[in-house]
Order: sequence, then structure tokens, then C-alpha cells
Amino acid sequence: MPFDAVESPEYVKLTRSGKAKPMMVSFGQPAIHMAEGVDDKKMAGQIRQLEGLTPYLRNIHDQLESYGYTIQVSLESGVMLTYPGRGGFPRAYDPRQKEWYKRSRKSHGHVWTSPVVEPTTKLAVSTISTPIRDKEGRFLGVVSMDIPLTNILHATSLKSKWSEDLETYMVVRHPREDGKEGLLIVAQESYDDRATRRWRTGIKAEWLAENEPDTLDKLVFAMNESENGFLELPFNKKPSVCAFASNDHMTILLIAPVQVVQHLPDQVVGGIDSLMDQMRNISFFISGVMLIVVGVIAWFGSQAITRPIIGIAAAAKRIASGDFTVHIPWRNNDERDILIDAFNDMVPNWKSTCS
Repeated sequence: MPFDAVESPEYVKLTRSGKAKPMMVSFGQPAIHMAEGVDDKKMAGQIRQLEGLTPYLRNIHDQLESYGYTIQVSLESGVMLTYPGRGGFPRAYDPRQKEWYKRSRKSHGHVWTSPVVEPTTKLAVSTISTPIRDKEGRFLGVVSMDIPLTNILHATSLKSKWSEDLETYMVVRHPREDGKEGLLIVAQESYDDRATRRWRTGIKAEWLAENEPDTLDKLVFAMNESENGFLELPFNKKPSVCAFASNDHMTILLIAPVQVVQHLPDQVVGGIDSLMDQMRNISFFISGVMLIVVGVIAWFGSQAITRPIIGIAAAAKRIASGDFTVHIPWRNNDERDILIDAFNDMVPNWKSTCS
């Protein structure tokens, strides 16, 4: 836990009883988590490089408004930085084993993953991630952002405004076992009503179910034909209006009884437009965040790799000119130190050979 951590109403965690309470976070310092078996002394160089991201992450966070987002930078070595800084990660937590990390390793762009239980808060979150690669395309790690589902859907506030009968979902179109395309639920309000959560097992995705198969077929067809729209269809044996709007990754779906829509048509239209505007803003903004962080990480990485080599080359030139007092003082606390030590040990031998 960073020394300057304070309680923040933007960042909450669920207690065992399912109640939300503010958690301790630091906006001045990131937190570093090491996967089991990773030697923090050997990773000291990488940790320093990650901590150098702090001013950039702080600036990014200041532009995120009060959404409770968390940024992670997870490296292939097992070192992970989290901002805002917070403690509470289970000892066995290893980001390299998470689905978003594995998918990003195989990807060359942004990846959205289905909801999981965040281990420190016990909240259901959706994660967007992108790989970090060097100039040669080698995989170095993943930059990711956790987004609490309640901050995407605002389902509770919609219910209080309109009707307790309103249902809000985030869905993706996905082939079913029968070969037809169905709607796989990746977020719904009930995910944040559950007091019992286990971060190891996560949240099991569910199919959107309906007693009348034709209803789902018509809804999927409409989604394939248009990015947004309204349909009047029976849902769970009630005359309902299904309103949807999609981006490149998923679809926000609102299902409300006809009588609710008849009484509040402007609010329903405005509500779904607001939801989709928020989703688009999240996607665009996070794309920018990813580019900035990945760019800075790549720059730090290239500097860390080339600095010892440039230093050795410069020292070799001094030796060639007869200066045998040269010594390379840098310590990286990793394999590069072997090269530096070997060079420093050889300098006295060269001096005795040449004298």
C-alpha cells in the first residue's frame, strides 16, 4: 500500500455482506505487485522504469473524470504496476494468467474481455487491453484498464428514473450450439448485486433467454442490419420495446414494458443515446491512453536496452585512446549487469597487457 493512500469515494470495494465502502488509494504513487516466484531485487530496474510512468498516469487519470477506472501495466517478467496505487492483491495473483493478458499476447490491437471479478475490490469489471511490443515486434507485456460495470451501465439510476421493470444488458452476438447467432450477456445489473464473489472463478457468461425463439432471432437480425434501433416484441410474455445501440465491440440493450416507453419516450431515447455516447467516449479515450502508455513504455524499454551498450561502446573508445581508468558505474539489477561487470573486470587486464 503506498504511504500516501487515502480513502476515495470514486474507488470502492465490496464487503463480505455485499456493501460498498471507499477504499484506500494513492493518486501520487502507483503500486507494484509481483507474481509469485519473482525476485523483486532482480526486477529493481524494471520497477524503476515503470515508476517513471507516474507523471503520465497521473495526467491521464485527471482526464478520466469520476469513473473509478484503474490502469495496469503488466510485464512478461511478472511485474505489474497499478495506478491509482492500492494494495490488497492476493499473493497468488498473476496477471499473466488472466484471459485479457493471454488474448492481448496474441493480438496487435485493443481487446475487450467479458466481465471478471476484480480481486482487490470484488467488483465486476470489464477490461480493455492492448499489447506492448518493441520495434522488432517482440511481446513485452500488456497495458490494460479495468472499468467497473456499474460505471458503464448506470442500470440502477435508470431503474429509479423509469421503472423497476426496466432491464439493461451489455451483449455480444455469438454463435450458439444450434448454429444460430445468439446474444451472450457480458454485463448486467445482477452482476453487481451478488455479495459472494471469487476472483479465481470469475463470472460465468449467460445467454439472453426468451420463451419465444422468434423474438431473439428478430432482435439479432435487427442488430445485424443497423447499429441502433427499436423493436416492439414480446419479451417474457410481456409486450415490450427493445432498444439497442452498438459499437465495434458490444451492444447496449434496454428492454422495457410498452407502457413505460409510452409514458416516457423521450427519456428512453435520451437514455440509450447517453449510454452509447459514454461507451464511444470510453473506447476513444482508452485508445488514446493505450497509445500514450505503450509509447512511453517502448521508449523506456529502448533506453534501458541501449544505454549499457552505448556506454560500453563509449568506454571502449576511451580504452582505444589509452585511457585505462574508465569504469562503467551503472547498475540495472538484471542480466545486463553481467555484461557491465565483465567489461569492468577486463579493463585492468587490458592495462597490464598493453603496458
